[in-house]
Amino acid sequence: MKAISLVFLNGTFVAEQSMLSALPSDVAFDFTKGVSLHFPKTVMMDIPIHLLFLTNKNVVFQKKIIVAENVQVSIIEEHVMLQAVACAVEMTAEIVLEKLAHCYYYKKHNKTQGGHYLNSLQVIQKNQSHFAMWTSDMGTTDLKQQVDVVLQESHATCQLHGLYALNDDQESHQQDIKIEHVAPHGTSAMFFKGILDQQSRANFKGKVHVHKTATQTKALQANHTLLLSHKAEVRTQPELEIHAEDIQCAHGATVSEVDDAALFYLRSRGMNKDNALRMLISAFTAEVMHKIPHHDIKRYFMKELGLYEEY
Repeated sequence: MKAISLVFLNGTFVAEQSMLSALPSDVAFDFTKGVSLHFPKTVMMDIPIHLLFLTNKNVVFQKKIIVAENVQVSIIEEHVMLQAVACAVEMTAEIVLEKLAHCYYYKKHNKTQGGHYLNSLQVIQKNQSHFAMWTSDMGTTDLKQQVDVVLQESHATCQLHGLYALNDDQESHQQDIKIEHVAPHGTSAMFFKGILDQQSRANFKGKVHVHKTATQTKALQANHTLLLSHKAEVRTQPELEIHAEDIQCAHGATVSEVDDAALFYLRSRGMNKDNALRMLISAFTAEVMHKIPHHDIKRYFMKELGLYEEY
């Protein structure tokens, strides 16, 4: 995957492992106290920025990203725990999108043992801006993510996608998402899927708040979970709070097991159980993965997930 790689070890920027010189000269940055990136009107970003966070001890970290008017950026945030160690990582982030700005944000947590992550993200959107985010959790011991998006001005659009795959007794995933529609003609979508095995646990809470001033709002949210074990647990809570008229909003959630009939059909065609199950899981996740617009990033995510690319 072609990207501008910026590496951080326990919150400290590692210049010798990074591609700082590949950043356009117009981009303002500061890595002395976390990550601060400002993309001005004059910048042209043709390839994504890859923020790689390597951790093996307790870390508190801050990120701030400002995308100026009519600028489009793609950012990949990846977290890797260097060893199986009990440590806590707390990260706060703020993203501000000016008029007509576009930001595609990809967030990936690799499988860890002993790591405890507490992440919070606030997004402020101005007129006609677009924010799209994909998050994936390959199985962390404890991951809590809070996302707050405010569509502050009219005709802003927001799309949040997530996929979490947990297969260990100690793994826990929690999502707490809130989208605030403040201005008219806003559009938002919240779409998350989970795959739970063994005694893993997941908790999803999503809320869309449509203010009285946010007429002509369109908002959708959905959370679907596939249970591979009778011992896995999931709690899902989609919510709508609507104070405006002339809007289109919907929400829903499902929890299901693997379709035995579909599994039997694939096995009757000569496929072993493991490959048949993998194909069904790939089909289940395809709706999330195929919404990724960047082809190389989509392939990167699917390879790490161990999924069939044809889905």
